[in-house]
Amino acid sequence: MKPLFEIEKPFAGPAVTVRIPPNDTVFTCKALDNIRPGDIVVIDASEEERYACWGEVTTRIAMEKGAAAAIVNGAITDTIALRDLGFKVYSHAVSPMTTKFYDLGGDVNVPVSISGCVIQPGDVIVGSNDGLLVVPQDEIDAYLKIGKEAKELDEQNLRDLKMLGAETLLRRWDSK
Repeated sequence: MKPLFEIEKPFAGPAVTVRIPPNDTVFTCKALDNIRPGDIVVIDASEEERYACWGEVTTRIAMEKGAAAAIVNGAITDTIALRDLGFKVYSHAVSPMTTKFYDLGGDVNVPVSISGCVIQPGDVIVGSNDGLLVVPQDEIDAYLKIGKEAKELDEQNLRDLKMLGAETLLRRWDSK
């Protein structure tokens, strides 16, 4: 998924997951009741495109509770307000129609599927302008090590490019 608006600074935080029916927002509100500072709201709305389950009101609630971002596998609304609020939102679609309070069921803090990726409650979501990475809780240390090594390699390659030039750097990789 891509962010709704440009994201200047990457973020990370634990997932608070919610699965909702296509036109009902009751469990989105129940999930917001569980938010702690730094959490990422992850809503599985089954790629619903007609009824937006996230907008200005839910964003303001999430921000007041300290949420870092929202990932919506469905539609969102109030895009101008969301842009102006500066809250980080990723969504499947945008729609002017919104969900209602029907109380048709749903689940909070259960495994959800977003764009084919299973997200467990508490998994760490890392987001940037380039997309999202889901880090399972039990693999955080391994991912941190991989990320640190990749960052160090990128920094070294950029230093070498500046010092050696493109042709010399490209020739270094010929034998690999």
